[in-house]
Amino acid sequence: MYYFDVWNTGEPKPNLVWRKDGEILRSGYKYRVLKDGELTVKHAQYNDSGAYECVARTNLARVEAFTELVVRGEF
Repeated sequence: MYYFDVWNTGEPKPNLVWRKDGEILRSGYKYRVLKDGELTVKHAQYNDSGAYECVARTNLARVEAFTELVVRGEF
């Protein structure tokens, strides 16, 4: 498993969206997405490698954070 976490603060509380290669991620078998900013990639495989992005948005502002995951084998 791989964990990504972002610091989610502000007033009003930002809405968070995680994306992989531009596609929105939702909780399910492969991912766990929590409102507090944590993303878990479960059962990581080579095809989980890629660009991950977290977007925090309120009616006042938008902030983005980016990271890259490289999986070199199956676990």
